[in-house]
Amino acid sequence: AMAFLIAGGIISAWAALPVLALVRTPVFLLYVVLAVISAMLAGWSFALVA
Repeated sequence: AMAFLIAGGIISAWAALPVLALVRTPVFLLYVVLAVISAMLAGWSFALVA
């Protein structure tokens, strides 16, 4: 649950589409990859601590 909270708008297509409209496709893909990896790492870290 913590990973979804940290991921925020990237897990919603309706929130991610405006970002795609503002930046080029490679930048958007980098945004998605970094957001997913960061959310997963934060979720796992929270699970280890809690």
